[in-house]
Amino acid sequence: MELLTAIVPVGPNHLNHNRISTWADSANQFSDLLKIIIVEDRGFDKNELVVGRNSEYKIKNLISVIGHFGSPGGARNAGLGLSKTPWTCFWDSDDQPDIDEFFNLLKKDDVGKFDILIGRFVRVSSKNIVLRTEQKIQESPSSFASDPGIWRMIFKTKVIDGLKFEDFRMAEDQLFLLNLNFPEKNILVEKNLVYNYFVEDPAQLSNNDQALSNIPKVIDKILIDVHSGIIKNSKFLSFVMARLHLSGFKNVALNEKLRLVKRFIFTTYVLGPYTVWFLLECVRVVFKKFKLA
Repeated sequence: MELLTAIVPVGPNHLNHNRISTWADSANQFSDLLKIIIVEDRGFDKNELVVGRNSEYKIKNLISVIGHFGSPGGARNAGLGLSKTPWTCFWDSDDQPDIDEFFNLLKKDDVGKFDILIGRFVRVSSKNIVLRTEQKIQESPSSFASDPGIWRMIFKTKVIDGLKFEDFRMAEDQLFLLNLNFPEKNILVEKNLVYNYFVEDPAQLSNNDQALSNIPKVIDKILIDVHSGIIKNSKFLSFVMARLHLSGFKNVALNEKLRLVKRFIFTTYVLGPYTVWFLLECVRVVFKKFKLA
């Protein structure tokens, strides 16, 4: 019986998808339990979706999808529509999941009470050098807000049924978790080292000016959705907003920085009683960076 579906976007911003071959054999060892959906994004033009194409990926239990989605979120959404297993996860094609540890993590939910299972990850340089192995920091609400690492999470499929990733190139994972009402789910965080996350690649979205320019749009989207009740106000939301504003002040153009000041003020109004957490997180992050400088 298939237990887990892994959705893997491949596209212009996942250039090093050759790493898929490094875990294909491991995936085949779990072919009765694991379905892989590889979604190949050919760009922004909306052409017909192709499912079930013969693929060069030597994976036994594979669905291959080709389409024009324009963003990692759009590609993931195509895979979400095909996930029928009890659990679903999202991997990046330029990283390396430890599939054995993913299934060890699944075994921890022996009574089926959890909605989300979360393992640990390591950051690895493009030269295969382990940079750091965050442990406790990966379990804090602040860390989930700044870098949730959605690729080291396993979601109960029925819990994310109907959800979609937004068509942004920055913070789409945080938006997904906010729409999921992440803090109120039954979450198990374990020490299983499930994922190797490769960094220092200039092609990555987080290093892309176009992606960074999305930050004000993401903030606007969240403010509108909170004000209209789509996203629930929470401490986690305040941490997300703090990180987005600070990233915006650091990376966007001067004219956008001035607009961010207005957004900052409006955010304190929208967050209401959670404003104090928003301001404290801003101060904490700035102080930490100043201390490290």
